[in-house]
Amino acid sequence: HLTKMLAHSAYLKGKSVAVVTVRRLLVFDLSKRFDDMGIPHSIQMAGVKDTGHKTRICSLDTLVSRDAMLDADCIVWDEAHLLLSQARLEVVDRHRHIPQIFFSATPCRGDGVGMGRVADVIVMGPSTNDLIEKKFLVPSKVWCPDMPDMSEVDITGGDFNQEQVAKVMAKRGIVGNIVQQWLHKAKHLPTVAHC
Repeated sequence: HLTKMLAHSAYLKGKSVAVVTVRRLLVFDLSKRFDDMGIPHSIQMAGVKDTGHKTRICSLDTLVSRDAMLDADCIVWDEAHLLLSQARLEVVDRHRHIPQIFFSATPCRGDGVGMGRVADVIVMGPSTNDLIEKKFLVPSKVWCPDMPDMSEVDITGGDFNQEQVAKVMAKRGIVGNIVQQWLHKAKHLPTVAHC
């Protein structure tokens, strides 16, 4: 939504934005959102005809494989935490002359590498509790049938070490009965079951 609003504001001022994202699904989703706002744009991605609009939505992998150079007034990097591989960092670096905005819900990755490698400033968005208070999210209750033993898992970068967590969570076997638990805890309540 923020990307769409930024692109719309730029369009109204006669400026262009290049939005770079990581999956075909996200490229097409952003394109639909731009269409809904009346923002003329092109798509830069394998298998899609480029219509030549300066405002564009780009596949990051296409930019990497084509060694492409963008021409825009601003670049918005979606899912920016995925930019930190060497090939993707090269794409960011060759566009340093253009103002850039990096969007991510994951500013510190599981491997502990932070966004400081690409961004100068981090602007924190609202917390989950803020979004619940403002009624953008519903209050949630979360249950799980079994708490894994995390006593031997180290803390890395302020969170559980992801490799060690993977080993703990990879144990075989069914823990609990989701239907029985739902009947006990949430019968007749709107429910999301996440496996």
